Amino acid sequence: MAWEKIGSLKATLVKPVYVRELEAKEPPKYRVTQLQSSVLRPLHLVVELSLTAKTVVPMTGTVQIARGTHICLNLTVPQALASTASLSVVGTVGTANVSETLNIGVVSVVQTFVQTDKYLYMPGQVVQFRILTIVGTSVLVSYENITEVWITSPGGSRLIQWNNIANVQGIVQLHFPLAAEVDEGEYEIFVNTEGRKTSQLFKVETYVLPRFSVTVQPPPYVLRSDSEIVFRICAEYTYGQPVTGVVVFRLEKQMYYWHFDENDIRKNNELFATDKIFTGCTNITVNTTLIGNIWQPLIATAMFTEEGTDIEMTTTAEVQIKDSYLRISLISTEKYYMPGLPYLLQVKALRPDDTPAEGELVRVCVSESCKNITVDASGIGSLFIPPHLMSEPVTYIQVCKIGYGEIVSRV
Repeated sequence: MAWEKIGSLKATLVKPVYVRELEAKEPPKYRVTQLQSSVLRPLHLVVELSLTAKTVVPMTGTVQIARGTHICLNLTVPQALASTASLSVVGTVGTANVSETLNIGVVSVVQTFVQTDKYLYMPGQVVQFRILTIVGTSVLVSYENITEVWITSPGGSRLIQWNNIANVQGIVQLHFPLAAEVDEGEYEIFVNTEGRKTSQLFKVETYVLPRFSVTVQPPPYVLRSDSEIVFRICAEYTYGQPVTGVVVFRLEKQMYYWHFDENDIRKNNELFATDKIFTGCTNITVNTTLIGNIWQPLIATAMFTEEGTDIEMTTTAEVQIKDSYLRISLISTEKYYMPGLPYLLQVKALRPDDTPAEGELVRVCVSESCKNITVDASGIGSLFIPPHLMSEPVTYIQVCKIGYGEIVSRV
């Protein structure tokens, strides 16, 4: 709260936008109060914070306030439910009397939350929910017992009720089994804690289970030198929620048209198999020592079964094994060079997934002289070769990836 001296006699409480409400049900909470005077005179003030039948007097006495300065007072807000209150200042400035009162609101910082395990239920299912109460802006968990909990039907009738529920762990978990034949519509859970009422809706409806999709995502590329392959498997409903179930994962060599009997050759083509229970997404890692030096592509198959419904869905993904980390090619358009002029050499570097190899270092050697160039965002590296190198009796150009040592092009 703030007030300032208006004229020479009257003190006025100013309503700042940052103090409209005081918080209750907290340890002592303080609000800043400003007092400003245009004259240097003794002030005798009594400041009161009145809340229902309680009165708080934070300061009484005589103070000195220099011109253009202010003082701050701490106000302790008592523990109480939400209500209205008044803040007043009464006193004297020299021989003049000052008096001003400001109405304020006291809000409760105790909040109770009710959460169900899902929003939509089918008849015959069990509604599970939990109750959590927090206190204060520091979000402390309350361990106070809950007075009453009840659930009402779409018509407003009470279906079940709990009284004086112990809250030993700070969170209360309850459940309510729905009948096989029950009214469809919105039900409401009510929680009463020391006069504070909180509610949460849930819906009962016969519905068709939403469709879900299963995806297998291999890495963008796999090098023969890699030690492992990580596959990302995800199962999600069409509205984005994760699905819980079990996946049977297989990694096989690709079969071609001359493989007539799939069952006979599956055992020979299967490289890896496992199963796993998960929700939403999971990773499956395959050691590349199981693959060996094969030439054909790999086929990853994920057969997912949803928990509770046994609905199955199968998806596949193809994996190509690459021998080289980079593909480098010369793209210079100058087929001939003129003696005495520099020669512009351009190379293009791509990764196995055909994306530009931005930032990679490529070594260009002209006869016995070498220089490193960096590939730009488009996958192109450029280099001007000085005339004296191009005029040597035997001139050849080699391009290779630093660290691999392989010559990928020679002109």
